[in-house]
Amino acid sequence: MRSAPEHLSPPTLRSIQLHSIPPEKFACTLITPLYGGGVEAGKIDISMPIRATSIRGQLRFWWRITNRKRFSGAEKDQNMFAAEREIWGGLGKDDDLSASKVDIRVTDIHIHQAPAAAARYDRKKDNNQYETSPHWESWAGGTKAGGYVLFPAQGKALKTAIQTEPSKLLKPGSVSWSLEIRFSDDCPAESREQVLTALRWWASFGGIGGRTRRGLGAVRVENLAPVSKEEVKEHGCTLVLQEPAPQEKAHESAVEAWRAAIKALREFRQEAGIGRNKGSGPNRPGRSRWPEADAIRRITHKNSREHQPTHPAGNIFPRAAFGLPIIFQFKKDERSRDDPEQHSLQPENAERLASPIILRPYWDGSKWRPAALYLGKETTKLILRGPRGDNPVKEWPEDGEQRKTAIQEIHPIQMVAKKHPGKIASPLAAFLNYFKKPTDYSEG
Repeated sequence: MRSAPEHLSPPTLRSIQLHSIPPEKFACTLITPLYGGGVEAGKIDISMPIRATSIRGQLRFWWRITNRKRFSGAEKDQNMFAAEREIWGGLGKDDDLSASKVDIRVTDIHIHQAPAAAARYDRKKDNNQYETSPHWESWAGGTKAGGYVLFPAQGKALKTAIQTEPSKLLKPGSVSWSLEIRFSDDCPAESREQVLTALRWWASFGGIGGRTRRGLGAVRVENLAPVSKEEVKEHGCTLVLQEPAPQEKAHESAVEAWRAAIKALREFRQEAGIGRNKGSGPNRPGRSRWPEADAIRRITHKNSREHQPTHPAGNIFPRAAFGLPIIFQFKKDERSRDDPEQHSLQPENAERLASPIILRPYWDGSKWRPAALYLGKETTKLILRGPRGDNPVKEWPEDGEQRKTAIQEIHPIQMVAKKHPGKIASPLAAFLNYFKKPTDYSEG
């Protein structure tokens, strides 16, 4: 029998050990809207809405978060990769496959309610044009909070024609299932404990489907203790739980807590009186109080007469700290037709950079609370891409004095710094302080 050429020889698979240890079983319920999660991005697979492979990927992510401090030195990444591979399996340096010591299974899936369209397009009676009617107003936090996160799901209509049909979402509480975790016989007790720790972090801060860092697809796992602030700090992260105003009641549901978390981010970035000036009408929002739009006007040497680039913070892009890409679209009408074309802000060598902040409802053991988990920030070079070419740009000043100046000139950051003198040095620090108690801030 002819042997295969060496370069086509399949990798060697380590022998798989029998899973004779009884599986760990957990009852799970969806608690915020599920967007996507199927094989095709942005779509629900009704025959398999909850995929074991997706949960497995999430658990591997949280394993990395909760074990990263164990590794240090010049070979930190290689040692962490080897430890991860030893538990979860995968390719190695010698082109051999390592069998996983962890088996994830999803069973007993119950769909209590069919997926619902994220939006509806109706024709206006007066001019036969389409208008959007979001469906998540009642069950996903209203148009401002839900829409701020679910905009990719609402589809698109061009006046008299629907260009993209709205996606379908699974509502909170509409799906429940059992999660089984099996360990191989040769899986050490320490590794089993690490996997179960990752499960607790996923249950507290993760999710399934798309946009989980904005709280979609959050899951309640029964009989698991929530990850505490102290544990979060031990693993190099920061957990901020929003404090209600004195007259406010505790949130009665996970959706209410999720809505409050998203509302804080939307306000900080673009609410009139905080992230932007008040507009002249409902369809004409005021100018942003962040510097990015004016920075693009300066870089491209394009601006309308009414939109001279006046922001004093200069050509910096502080909102990059919240995740990339960011798409900048300038309204085009008679008053602003000379403004720049659409631009996108991206990492230099990638299309995306995940947000270092996760927003979602958090079960503290007795009630639901809006939570912001800060994972720590990666440094990256930024590229502003536009129809006339690419430009390297900066997120935040490197010089200390320039940072102090920027803090004073960017209103959302400045208003937080005023209440916390000397403690706010970055946009993320400002947001986390704002998130803790948004009712403390008003237009200044």
